[in-house]
Amino acid sequence: MKRSQCWARAGKIFTITMTTLVFALLLTSTAGAQGNCKVLYSFEGTPDAGEPSGGLIFDASGNLYGMTTGGGVPDCPDYNGCGTVYMLVFNSDGSWTESVLHSFTGKEDGATPWVTSLTFDKVGNLFGSTFWGGGRGCAANYGCGTLFMLMPIGDGNWSETVLHNFSGATDGANPAGNVMFDTAGNLFGTAELGGTYGDGVAFTATLSDGKWAGRILHTFKGGKDGAQVVSGFTMDTQGNLYGTARYGGGYGAGVVFEGTPTPNGWSTSVIYQFKGGVDGSTPQGSLIIGNDGSLYGMTRAGGGSCDCGTVFRLTQEPNGHWTKETLHTFNGNDGSTPWAGVVTDWEGNLYGTTYYGGTGPAGVVFELTQNIDGTWTETVLHNFAGAEDGGNPQAAVSLDPQGNIYGTTRYGGAYGHGVVFEITP
Repeated sequence: MKRSQCWARAGKIFTITMTTLVFALLLTSTAGAQGNCKVLYSFEGTPDAGEPSGGLIFDASGNLYGMTTGGGVPDCPDYNGCGTVYMLVFNSDGSWTESVLHSFTGKEDGATPWVTSLTFDKVGNLFGSTFWGGGRGCAANYGCGTLFMLMPIGDGNWSETVLHNFSGATDGANPAGNVMFDTAGNLFGTAELGGTYGDGVAFTATLSDGKWAGRILHTFKGGKDGAQVVSGFTMDTQGNLYGTARYGGGYGAGVVFEGTPTPNGWSTSVIYQFKGGVDGSTPQGSLIIGNDGSLYGMTRAGGGSCDCGTVFRLTQEPNGHWTKETLHTFNGNDGSTPWAGVVTDWEGNLYGTTYYGGTGPAGVVFELTQNIDGTWTETVLHNFAGAEDGGNPQAAVSLDPQGNIYGTTRYGGAYGHGVVFEITP
């Protein structure tokens, strides 16, 4: 059995000191987990990027892209920086080089991307959202967040275009979670707050004649339909959207909802209401559609006396009803408080992170494998110590074609501002 090792790259120079070696050996002997973990980059904070709360995406060349909640230009109104968009380029010698593509200023261009990842369009432009900034409403006109596009303009430079500044009114406020495209090039996303009832909205944006026009798909009322969506969407082959709201529902513990396209717009319905307790509560990560057509996700809380969260599956029956199963309940030692969703490989194994827990105890990366009898077994692939290996992963992981796992931690690393890590089988 391979043990977890996290060799830290401090900035752009990979060094192993005796202290690092002793730390790595201690981590190896106490992690009790499979897989080899190494730090690809440690964020330095302002003027570099810092504190990534979102996940990573790949381009066709295998380079990584992500966003950070802090860091960036030092004159941002936020003392810790207003966040960045960054890129990690894979070098021929196996190292990675980081560059900041955009530093948010906290003004019209946005500020503080939170628990959200980027997405590419068909021609290589990047799209994402910021939780604050935009200079329109909220926090004394600091701004209720933005929807933006970054376009490559040559020589490694990128140009930002703000597609929408949220006002905090009927258009929503504080977008969080991933944005996504459908096959027709329409963009979909959510805002946690704002809307008519103050509990968030789901929206779409369409490019027409060179301009992006937005439309509200659903305004959350905060009752049985859910409240405060901080996840992105997943879409099935029929064009139906699925997401989670972390509060609301009949029990106040959050819901899973479905958005269905209709000739007159969209129809939104709740397909599951969490009951709290052993059933789980506060689902706030994105869902995935598994190889079996079921929906998979996590709850941040509930599941038992630990209140440490769960992994669940929703399966649609022939009559259209959805049945929910709890696949795993976290107990603290094996992880606690997952903020994001899970991802799957081609064999149907599930991978994810928890923000707390583990033997570190600054969170874990885990794998869930289904057994012949239908039960699931969890394996902790890495326990974060909160030191040079990173701490408190807040985002889902990403898999490359070889099955290597990539992710980010909000804190830890050589400078305390988070890391990008890789776990290999």
